[in-house]
Amino acid sequence: MRAMILAAGLGERLRPHTTKVAKPALPFLNLPLICYPWFHLQAVGAHQLVVNTHHCGESVKAAVEAFGLPLVKFIHETPVILGSGGGIKNAEVHLKGEGSFVVANGDEILIAPDGLEELWRHHQSRGNLATLAVCRHPEVGTKFGGVWCDSSGRVIEFGKVASSSKLMGYHYTGFMALSDRVFAFLPQDQASNILYDGLASGIRVGEKVEAFEVEGAWYETGSESDFLSASLACLNHLLSDDPLGASLKELHHHYGRVLLPHGSDVLVGTNCHIDPSAQICGPTLLGHGVQLAQGVDLKGFNIIGDGTVIDDGCSLESSVIGSHLQIPKGSSLHAQLRLI
Repeated sequence: MRAMILAAGLGERLRPHTTKVAKPALPFLNLPLICYPWFHLQAVGAHQLVVNTHHCGESVKAAVEAFGLPLVKFIHETPVILGSGGGIKNAEVHLKGEGSFVVANGDEILIAPDGLEELWRHHQSRGNLATLAVCRHPEVGTKFGGVWCDSSGRVIEFGKVASSSKLMGYHYTGFMALSDRVFAFLPQDQASNILYDGLASGIRVGEKVEAFEVEGAWYETGSESDFLSASLACLNHLLSDDPLGASLKELHHHYGRVLLPHGSDVLVGTNCHIDPSAQICGPTLLGHGVQLAQGVDLKGFNIIGDGTVIDDGCSLESSVIGSHLQIPKGSSLHAQLRLI
């Protein structure tokens, strides 16, 4: 199977964290965001991967290479960003040839214990132009545009408002299977949106697009508050024994991440140094080589990236700290996101 990860977005809502690093390269539970969609694509059988980049493209490439993701073709979009549809069209020569392929957004957090194998089989058996992985979400039609379907799951339209009260609204999770026929609906060398331009054009001429509801959980990471909320929810999953937790543990182990229990509700990587006077209270994830100095106090929930040093007397509450940073002596952080 051929596959593509869309990683050319600007990440504007998450600035200043994305000023020097593209959003797919930012850490989430101490793994680059792009590792999450790539895990699903590998599980479903992807053997060739295309990744498009634009803003801070080198950071995406570095994140991918750090985890040894195989057979990756990078396409850097310049001088202008092409959007999801234009990015796919620009990669046509690499994606076309096997009848269908899979596309994923590079910054999606989808925890799907059963994976996307059923979606792929459904797409192949139905001959669809596209099959979209969707979930139910209370903010479809308000915060999020909807994938509006009839009672059979056939997609009728996209947008904030449905044209008929009989249509059911779903949230697009950032994964889709596409037929090679989709390229006929995408203009060359122009910015376009795969849903609102490409697939909508196909629907208008009778092509079939279907929604496929995936079991699991999807999390928004667009803003700082969204990122922190998603981090807490997924950390709680990681610490649990439920299917979502098992799926996240499998993902971390897939990338060689060691998660060692350290008391109640605490997971640590290798080579951590925790001073005996440091206090940890609440769900916590420490990356490899983290140092907690004398008198450090962690409460609420906290996620600290690889190699980061928390100096003497620091107090952290419900914060996410990136890798290889140093929090100065006596600092007090509450609900802070510091990734770079």
